[in-house]
Amino acid sequence: MEQDDRVVESVELRRGGARVVVEIEGRSGACDLAMWCAQIESLLTVGGADVVACDVAHLDGSAGAVLHTLVRLQLTARRCGGAIQLFSPPPALLELVWIAGLTDVLPVSDLRRGDAVGDAVGDAGDGS
Repeated sequence: MEQDDRVVESVELRRGGARVVVEIEGRSGACDLAMWCAQIESLLTVGGADVVACDVAHLDGSAGAVLHTLVRLQLTARRCGGAIQLFSPPPALLELVWIAGLTDVLPVSDLRRGDAVGDAVGDAGDGS
């Protein structure tokens, strides 16, 4: 099966590393998950990226499948010495990540500032 590399754009970080944006779209499933994990691993180990911002605007599937997919992608990235950040998540996904208590595990990327926004839902109660 041919790997589908949909790199949307590259952004330079202040730390000198690279961040790439990749579209993660379609229905969450085991077949696509393996391909997406391989793509993340390749970008972090061969491509020289430090952070992969995953454009999840069109990621579809059950709540459990979507969370499983995103956490597995983060695990793959961390095993490679990098990280993923969510880019362009729909409000329902942000709420799901917040309800599941995964805002620290799955931070939201703000490409204009070149860093992670952090807890996009539920900020009001943290005192900062």
